[in-house]
Amino acid sequence: MSILYSVVTTSNYIIYAETTCREQTVKETAKQIIQQIKLTDDDKRSYSASGHSYNYVVEKGGCYLCVSTDGIAKRICFAYIERLKQEFEKKYRGNNTLAKEFSRFMESEKNFFSNNPEADQIRGIQAQVDQVKEIMMDNIEKVLARGEKLEDLDRKAEQLMNNTEVFHKKSKKLKCEMLKKNLKLIVILVVVILVILAIIGIVLYTQFK
Repeated sequence: MSILYSVVTTSNYIIYAETTCREQTVKETAKQIIQQIKLTDDDKRSYSASGHSYNYVVEKGGCYLCVSTDGIAKRICFAYIERLKQEFEKKYRGNNTLAKEFSRFMESEKNFFSNNPEADQIRGIQAQVDQVKEIMMDNIEKVLARGEKLEDLDRKAEQLMNNTEVFHKKSKKLKCEMLKKNLKLIVILVVVILVILAIIGIVLYTQFK
């Protein structure tokens, strides 16, 4: 979607300045349209043909015409024409020695209005909306990624709690087993002591009898 060609003519249909154009048929069609225009009447029109849009403004006996692809909005084409018209009236009307300079200006503005979002307010707003949308999507992805990390942290915390509970259970079991073993050792020790005391008692009894 772009502006392909533009031309400015004076009141006698003489081309004052024009831009380059790769499509020769587009250039020829534009010149034929100009020949059919009444330069004595101010006018503003658009025509579509063969996938192209021909847009022109007639004012003060001069014609400002640009050709674009059908995809580009007509408001952009007429904004481009208005820019050419203002600059022409301001610096170039009646000065044929500056025609080449004006052609370069037309070429520069053609590229600007074709490619720069700032050339069109609506297109500029759309570009800002797209930028905001992109930032929001990026933030959403970061939030989702952060959510996954939080879920991983929750899983690890839950696993740690489970491991802690298992550890406590094993510790209690081990304490019980150690307590049982200690009790057994105490019982055995008491029995041994009692046996020793019994033996000593028997020995003493037999000696003093």
